[in-house]
Amino acid sequence: GVGVDISPYEVADARKKNVESGLDRRIEIIEASGADYAAEPESFDLTMCIGATWVWGGLKGTLEALKAVTKPGGLIVVGEPYKMREPHPDYVAAQPDFVSSLVTHYENYQACVSAGLTFLYSIVSDQDDWDRYEGMTYRAAELYAIENPEDPDSVEVVNRTKESLEAHLRWGRDTLGWAVYLLRKP
Repeated sequence: GVGVDISPYEVADARKKNVESGLDRRIEIIEASGADYAAEPESFDLTMCIGATWVWGGLKGTLEALKAVTKPGGLIVVGEPYKMREPHPDYVAAQPDFVSSLVTHYENYQACVSAGLTFLYSIVSDQDDWDRYEGMTYRAAELYAIENPEDPDSVEVVNRTKESLEAHLRWGRDTLGWAVYLLRKP
């Protein structure tokens, strides 16, 4: 297996856990953008992108990228947010790039089918899942800032994650859904 992540912190943690578990001979961890990782065409039985479809310009680009490196009959797993209702104008103003790009769960499904993939299953989050995700993201930023006081960017990171948490609690909680889609390449 191959794991690709752009974050040097996540890569370091994954590599450490990989060695500790004895899987380092079977799983390669690469620090890069997924879009920069050059896999052989149709070389994987399973490909996944959970929450980083922005790497390929959105869901459609991600589906095409993963489809290209998935073997015929192989599986593709994609995690993607969706809107449950039209976002409040203040939510769009607070996070314009993210919120204005949201589509419905059905439109995500249609993108999967339009990409020529067989839809097998989806599982969706609930509000508790989102609360936990946003809260843990904020907490991780705080811990990083405490553990890395020499990092000049830590204050900005904490402020951005706090703004994201507040936008979630104010508008996103009743607007956003999250689904993981299981697909098969014909």
